[in-house]
Amino acid sequence: MHTSQTIFVYRLRRFRGVAARVLTAGLLGFAGSSAGGTYDGPTESIPKPAPEQSKPSGGGGGGGFSFGIDLTCLFTGCGKDKTTSTTPGDAAQLAKSGPKIPDKYSMSGLVMQALVKGGAPFVIDYDARQALLRIEMKVQGSDPFVYNLKANGPAQKIFRLPESFGAEPRAAVISVRSVKDQPGAEMPAPLRINGMGMGEKAVGSVAIDQVSFGPPEVRIGRFGKARYSFHSRSDFNKVVAEFARLENRDGIIQVVERVYKDDLGELTRDTWIGRDKPRIWDGKGEDGEVSKGLHVLNVRAWRSSVKEGDWVVSWSPDWVDVKW
Repeated sequence: MHTSQTIFVYRLRRFRGVAARVLTAGLLGFAGSSAGGTYDGPTESIPKPAPEQSKPSGGGGGGGFSFGIDLTCLFTGCGKDKTTSTTPGDAAQLAKSGPKIPDKYSMSGLVMQALVKGGAPFVIDYDARQALLRIEMKVQGSDPFVYNLKANGPAQKIFRLPESFGAEPRAAVISVRSVKDQPGAEMPAPLRINGMGMGEKAVGSVAIDQVSFGPPEVRIGRFGKARYSFHSRSDFNKVVAEFARLENRDGIIQVVERVYKDDLGELTRDTWIGRDKPRIWDGKGEDGEVSKGLHVLNVRAWRSSVKEGDWVVSWSPDWVDVKW
């Protein structure tokens, strides 16, 4: 074989080897494991194209990294939401009522309860810059499962849960924590979670997508109302849209109160909610009082059978500022 042919073959084999490693480690986004432990995701996660949605403006303010967190509360737990439990809870109850998000939280230190299942895929869609993400899951009777990611920009990551979680859905405490990718003491890093989900029905992409919430400002005294819509990629027999109030505390934005819930019943695959027939929120809480201030929409969807356990949570990229 001529020298030029030898060099060509060598380079071709080298390219194939690199391509195979990239495909395994990153593009498919799966990391299989048989037991609990700590696993490092790929250095670079799957880049996510920018969504074809209008940028937030005015009171919407949802762009960039507006979700912050009080440093003291992140590391010492001050002002902790009393509705959030550090124990996994009951699987049957979580199957019935869906993934449980606390009434008060910051995305840079979110702790929630939800079902997990051994070998099932898990997805998280996020946006963070120069940050380290730590996703931890705790199930009673099993070692904690920790998945670490380096984040620098919008991305989506899919990985498989350890087989040690068991073949049947089990209750778990799931935490997502974001810190700056820098030497020295850990410091919280801004993190925007667009969606998370567990199970075949929730994964492929985040199964509830294209969440829209607007306009940026609603004046209730002038009969203003907010509209919302979203798309479902899978079948879910329980779907809830929830509206939560935000507060700016010395430049730090936190979810401080869930004010209203809209039970939407069942959804079939490839269904749009609020596109042909607009879905409306009047800017009021469960008590009928106007909820003034910034608000974000989250959609929870799940399969209520304890034998399945699939679920997804998605957040609106835009916010609505309710004024009187």
